[in-house]
Amino acid sequence: MSHFQKTLQLIKGMTLVNKTLIIFACLLVFILVVERPSTGSLSRSKGDLLLFPQLTVAEASKLEISNLAEPVKVLTLENQDGQWKVVNGHSFPADRERLGRFLSILENMTSGQVVSNNPNRMAIFGIDAATSPHIRVWGKRNRLVADFLVGKSDSENRPYLKRSDSADVTMAPPDFGSFLQQDLDGWKDKTLVAIDEKNAMRIVLEKAGEETILERKNAQWRLVSPQDSEADALTLRTLFEQLKSFKADRFSDSMESSQVDFDKPDMTLSIRLADDSLKVAVFKALADKSGYYAKDGDRNLTYFVSALPVDNLFGLNFAGEGKK
Repeated sequence: MSHFQKTLQLIKGMTLVNKTLIIFACLLVFILVVERPSTGSLSRSKGDLLLFPQLTVAEASKLEISNLAEPVKVLTLENQDGQWKVVNGHSFPADRERLGRFLSILENMTSGQVVSNNPNRMAIFGIDAATSPHIRVWGKRNRLVADFLVGKSDSENRPYLKRSDSADVTMAPPDFGSFLQQDLDGWKDKTLVAIDEKNAMRIVLEKAGEETILERKNAQWRLVSPQDSEADALTLRTLFEQLKSFKADRFSDSMESSQVDFDKPDMTLSIRLADDSLKVAVFKALADKSGYYAKDGDRNLTYFVSALPVDNLFGLNFAGEGKK
């Protein structure tokens, strides 16, 4: 007797309830595997497979985001001799921290949650090749390692996305969409000062005509003005943490810049480095004290910085608690 005949005999001997359960199980397998429904609530697991397995932050060489809103329809960033630049119109240093976070999200994004694979349902997820943000990343030897479209977001602010070589619509993390809301300036480096403690030799914080001067002598930092004393260790640590990357909120526009008189700044930060170069940033307070216009000596650009980080920096007391 063949296996098929044995199976038929076994089924004939089953009760009606058991036959019904078998039929139901077969239908369920057919629906889940063959039909593969494309509803937004379906989550199909693929394990921990990376969505862009060829992409690594270290090897990324170029990023392009197209189909953006005016005035910049296409944003392009390139790694030029180890330095990332925004290359729209002219070359400008890119915000490496923002770019690094963006590429890291892509590098670690998985394909575990697929909400649809039906080409006729792309409009439901706001995915359209002509209008959706189109992101491409290149790696070594100009090889395309990521190519996908970004649609609208769900109720939990998770954007839908679809690889250009796949019909699957997957979900991005909630913070991914915020990168696409940045304008061109949002990708540019707005660092006013970035130093490492070991490279600094002398720091001057001038406010209201009074100077706080710190000097490194015999590998130790010392407060030399307004008094000569040992500098408070905790305050020094706070200072250098702030100066690792002291960033502005935004660039000021040309009208703002033309109205700011930096010849008489309210605050000035000067840092003499070990190679004898000098870094300078000057600050001019807004009339309502809500922030400062700032200018650095390297790029000669004008920025806006909110009040808190500037006030905290120039309010540090290096003599320690209770000392003046």
